[in-house]
Amino acid sequence: MKAPDPLDATRRPPGLLVALRLDGRTALVVGGGTVAAGRVGLLLEAGAEVTVVAPHLSTALSERVARQELRWIARAARAADLDGHPVVLIAIDDPERSAELAQAARARGALVNVADAPALCDFVLPAVFRDGALEVAVTTAGAAPGLAARLRDELASHLPADLPGALRRYASLRRTLRVYLSGTEHRTWRMRLLAGLARSATWRALASMDVAATARWALALRRRGVRAGAAVRALMGSHAQAAPARPVVRQSGPRPGEVWLAGAGLGAPALLTG
Repeated sequence: MKAPDPLDATRRPPGLLVALRLDGRTALVVGGGTVAAGRVGLLLEAGAEVTVVAPHLSTALSERVARQELRWIARAARAADLDGHPVVLIAIDDPERSAELAQAARARGALVNVADAPALCDFVLPAVFRDGALEVAVTTAGAAPGLAARLRDELASHLPADLPGALRRYASLRRTLRVYLSGTEHRTWRMRLLAGLARSATWRALASMDVAATARWALALRRRGVRAGAAVRALMGSHAQAAPARPVVRQSGPRPGEVWLAGAGLGAPALLTG
């Protein structure tokens, strides 16, 4: 029977793409060369507490040790070094030893990544572009990381200039509506409204959105029983992002009487401004 090619990731099911939260958690890196240094950098950016086990270190890793950014065990890795680490990354030029360590780490319940051996990996490291809370990741399941990096750069160069501002204001609106439309009876409506705005509003409109005004109109429309789809169209049509006039919602039949309070906030008594 032919042994599996460690570079062949095409025979496995597609991976579940997730973003691991490693802040305050330990991670072990086996190896002290350039590849290991790159992995250490990613782990430290994610807030992990990193231990490196290797007889020798690259200049970059030695500098990190001098700055006390990581713990160094100055010898070849042993199975006992794997204990207590939920994430283990192996980057050594010894395929046989890499496979042994990967199996031992996995037996301890760790998630394992082995450099240049996607078939031995529980997870791969995508090429990532970051801008604030925005993270765009491209992966080829470990088969062609150089091409993944190229595609990441090409995608990043075509992202809208208004995207960071749009993300911040949309996230703010989402948090606000979760507070003032928090009941279970509002959940589906709120999610449909937000999904509709995310799909339909331009990046520029989202980036310049007046969050408080948009939230006020959304709350008023919900109280009037307007469906989420119609509320999205009303908000967009009235340009609620820039001190909108009252949104126009076309409804059949008689309209109920209403009282509108200018400057009344989002409906919470503590926010009434008179």
